[in-house]
Amino acid sequence: MRRSLARWLPRLIVLAMLVTPMVTEAPAHLGFTPCIFRNLTGLPCAGCGMTRGFVAMGHGRIREAWGFNPLAPVLFVGAWGYLLLPVVGWVWPAVRTYHPSRRARAAFYTVALLLIAISWSISLARHAAAPRDTHTRLVAPWLRDRLLPSAE
Repeated sequence: MRRSLARWLPRLIVLAMLVTPMVTEAPAHLGFTPCIFRNLTGLPCAGCGMTRGFVAMGHGRIREAWGFNPLAPVLFVGAWGYLLLPVVGWVWPAVRTYHPSRRARAAFYTVALLLIAISWSISLARHAAAPRDTHTRLVAPWLRDRLLPSAE
């Protein structure tokens, strides 16, 4: 029983992460940001916008999801692939017995890190191009003034 639960629990968590955005809507404006990195630095983190992106993907709004975080559509589709892998394994047994080599895993992680870096670069570029009044106001003033000098 314990082994079975340990095997299926991650998939149940991912399923909840994918189904919840389909039946709910993210609040349009919270008035604050829950991101600790953004609150400290005033800059978006690599995951900023991911929740709103997943909600948009759950409602089929791919372009809107891309606008929230460029990785949201990729991770949303990848999460569905992760969930469907056991089903594919039942239909195509070769999938169940495949174990990627160390080189293949290293290539996967390299590509994943590269995608995160590209996505974060896009988010930072969007942030830099945004009007100053849209920047986070919860940033410590001494840090905000150093990172986002005023236009005076």
